[in-house]
Amino acid sequence: KNMDIDLIHTNSSITNLGAFLSSRMNIPHVWHIREFLEEDYNYTFSLPMFIVKKQMETAAMVICISKAVQEKYKNKLQLINTKLVYNGIKISNAKINKTITKNGIVNFVIVGVISENKGQIEVLNAAKRLLDQNLTSFRINIVGGYADQNYKNVIKTFVEEYHMEKYIRLWGYQNN
Repeated sequence: KNMDIDLIHTNSSITNLGAFLSSRMNIPHVWHIREFLEEDYNYTFSLPMFIVKKQMETAAMVICISKAVQEKYKNKLQLINTKLVYNGIKISNAKINKTITKNGIVNFVIVGVISENKGQIEVLNAAKRLLDQNLTSFRINIVGGYADQNYKNVIKTFVEEYHMEKYIRLWGYQNN
């Protein structure tokens, strides 16, 4: 109460703490849904669906990062307070400060569960296209546990098959 909070933003569907605090402190809540629980994490809401539905209905807004995520939750919970806001930035607005590169190399990192639904293979395909054009001033670090062994094999095989080990580093799950 003493923190003078105007808005609570929950950045995942996995936790309902923001909804709880919003209700308790009478502060508007925006719920940002970025993932499919069952499909991405083999996880379900910890509370009964009627409570989750009520919490999401009382949010000032439920932001979804894709049409697929929006449709799933609109249909599953009959929500009317959803808004589609894609992640990312417009390339035309992006400015790369060369001083942030190390030895002229641009380093990228992807952190999170590695699963087919998250599409890390698309990043590998993009990296391959860069390498096919002799654009080699990048490194991609992929950090996270694998949702399943088959996708792990797909990712590792792709990197090995196209000899991308110098450009793609697969860290696996890290606890720090």
